[in-house]
Amino acid sequence: MDYLREEKIPMAVATSTARARAENIIRRAGAYEYLSACVCGDAVEKSKPEPDIFWKAAEELGCSPKECLVLEDSTAGVLAGKAAGGYIIYIPDETDVPAEVLDGITGRMDSLLDVIGWIKAVNRKRER
Repeated sequence: MDYLREEKIPMAVATSTARARAENIIRRAGAYEYLSACVCGDAVEKSKPEPDIFWKAAEELGCSPKECLVLEDSTAGVLAGKAAGGYIIYIPDETDVPAEVLDGITGRMDSLLDVIGWIKAVNRKRER
């Protein structure tokens, strides 16, 4: 998150969790002050695996969903991200996402730190 802030890349959380609980968790983790937007499950009519929450997060960031990078660890989240458009990176956590769900995603990475390298590579390509 420090890297993204330094690069002036806006960040949002798009979680199916209700706002009161989500904000509490994000604040306790020390991540809330990094965010430009926080879209929670009670702010959209349809939750993941529908793409609505990612569309709303992109809107709040002031960009197209196709410009967004979605980091996900769940089947419903990957499906929602794919339906929303943009780049989808799967980072495994407690449950595995089936291979057929992962078909067509941008990539799979073992940790959030790996994402920095991906962002740097994309930016280098854009600078050429």
